[in-house]
Amino acid sequence: MSNEPIVIAHRGANKFAPENSIPAIDVAGKMGYWGVELDVCSSSDGVLYLLHDPTLNRTTNGRGLITKKSSDEIDELKIDKGANIAQYPNLKVPRFEEALTECSKYNLVPIFEIKFLSKRNRDINTFLDIIHEYGYEKKVIVHSFNYPALEYLKSKDNEIRIMPIINPNSRLHGYMYAKSIGAVALDSRYDLLTKKIVQLAHKDGLKVFCWTIDRRQDFKRAAKMGVDYIYSDTIYPSKQEVKLRKNSV
Repeated sequence: MSNEPIVIAHRGANKFAPENSIPAIDVAGKMGYWGVELDVCSSSDGVLYLLHDPTLNRTTNGRGLITKKSSDEIDELKIDKGANIAQYPNLKVPRFEEALTECSKYNLVPIFEIKFLSKRNRDINTFLDIIHEYGYEKKVIVHSFNYPALEYLKSKDNEIRIMPIINPNSRLHGYMYAKSIGAVALDSRYDLLTKKIVQLAHKDGLKVFCWTIDRRQDFKRAAKMGVDYIYSDTIYPSKQEVKLRKNSV
């Protein structure tokens, strides 16, 4: 078995289809990825959608903050930018439930980043209700810079797998913080990690995720450090990884 990190499709297979879209998840599944990293935001009325930015401007024909738009308004929008957009002329901003349905077709592990919420506790409760309804409570991994959201999530369901996105060297929100809130893994920017930190995490029973690696030399360095998972836009799953995913179904 290779010691290379497992590759996660960052915002889906975003070099083949628009980021955070259903086609990006579909392509990632067909390519054999183990998992997809996707971003979750909420509308003003508490409906959850996939979107990376606080505003709709960059990837859709809409304008303004997603948290200030109603679900009716968002449902009328189209994703109009991204890879191979001409192949997807009527692409909608996907709801959270649609992402889970698409992941289930390929047994993809979804890693959801909690991004921008109009009402934190209400929207986290909705998030939990949906993943339980879809049977994903033991499959999903949740990461975020929004530490209060992760802490609230964990307080409502201690079985949910979480990992704060951290600087492992930070005294306030670093390695010890991740351990203190019951994280299953470290999730850090690639250049903040060292082999010593990775070894410490493994000693404490934590996996190590890092972002975002798009160069082969960085991938090799991550492998030498012992990193378990990487997020990437341009590195695709190896044959061994595809085999691993198929065998884990």
